[in-house]
Amino acid sequence: MTQPIIVAENLTKKYARSQHKHKRYALRDLFAEIRGRRPEDAELRPDEFYAVDDLSFSVAPGEAVALIGRNGCGKSTTLRMVAGLIKPDRGRVAVRGRIQALIALGAGFNDRLTGRDNIFNNAAVLGLGRRQTDAIVGEVIDFAELDEFLDSPVGTYSSGMKARLGFSVAVHLKPDILVVDEVLSVGDLAFANKCQLKMQQMRQRGMTLLLVSHATAMIRRICDRAIWLDRGKPRMAGNTEAVVDAYVEHMSDEKPKRKGPVHSRFEVQNHETSQVDRIDAWIAGEPGQGVVNPLGSFSIQFAFDLLKPVQNLMIGFVIYTGDGGRVCMQTTRGDDRLKGAICGRVSATFDCVNLPMPPGHYHVIMIVANGGANLFRDKVGELRVRGEPDKGLGYLQMPGAWRFELVEDHKPAAEAQRV
Repeated sequence: MTQPIIVAENLTKKYARSQHKHKRYALRDLFAEIRGRRPEDAELRPDEFYAVDDLSFSVAPGEAVALIGRNGCGKSTTLRMVAGLIKPDRGRVAVRGRIQALIALGAGFNDRLTGRDNIFNNAAVLGLGRRQTDAIVGEVIDFAELDEFLDSPVGTYSSGMKARLGFSVAVHLKPDILVVDEVLSVGDLAFANKCQLKMQQMRQRGMTLLLVSHATAMIRRICDRAIWLDRGKPRMAGNTEAVVDAYVEHMSDEKPKRKGPVHSRFEVQNHETSQVDRIDAWIAGEPGQGVVNPLGSFSIQFAFDLLKPVQNLMIGFVIYTGDGGRVCMQTTRGDDRLKGAICGRVSATFDCVNLPMPPGHYHVIMIVANGGANLFRDKVGELRVRGEPDKGLGYLQMPGAWRFELVEDHKPAAEAQRV
């Protein structure tokens, strides 16, 4: 029997809802470990919750496994523990082979270094020598399609450019295990398809894949198994088609806890700008919590602080499919009310009536710019259009109605020949 390449046993991870308490508890646990004591992991402390709760699973060599579930169910936390980026409070993870994680945009990159320098840095961390890296750097550059920006600092890259470079570096360093967490959703459709094809090719060569994504179509194409997480515990695991079908049906049939529009709030942290701060986004739909019925209505509200005056403020958002295809882009470009020196707290709301998008899971990217220069661009939330996704539908569900004119004495050609 083949030995698993990833084994996760009784993984448990706690977080505090208050950032202040989370830091305080983390320091207390760190000092306890330094003194040789066991951290306080037996019970939840005030304001704590289990992000992952006693989770166990294994992955065989060459297998592709997807973690699916609603936001906050523990998918990303699980990936971070498997990749060794955070420690579990209880349980253990055993990994055989070289692992490469593509979890956060720009993770592992030094913003002050160029894209080329970051390629060599990432290779060195994985133990590759200069000669080995020289042999693959051309492939990395060609795949990322960033030739003209390769010698620019990564801090000047857009989120899509970082995704391109990060994925290209990850796959061309030929890891035994690739861990991917929904970072390709900010890219364009052509590059997302290119990445999916590359992952399939790598799988054929024996690479193991652990994937988190809301792109159910991609999961069905690539993954052998799926694990549906609910509050850090597996709700269902097994064949990809069966698990994804059950999850989609559950999400479509689920009724909101409250009637009317409900605001879902997203606090964006660690953004790479000194000019925009305290960025919040709310997505309110019917029936609620970022969920909207087909041809229904929803609102997106952004609020943020401008720390310096901006002469030509532009606010907007882009909606992408789970596979990375751009559905639409709405901006305030050309609105004279945002011209002139603007500083301080800014709030903007976009109201949509009769949303013409088919059922599915979508990502919302927020944009704040000064003229043509982006001050902020990052994912701030998700929008789900209820219903069963239809692979035959496009990005636009065009409102309208058919009209017919039927000729009573018309007969099919075959029948007319027999007369």
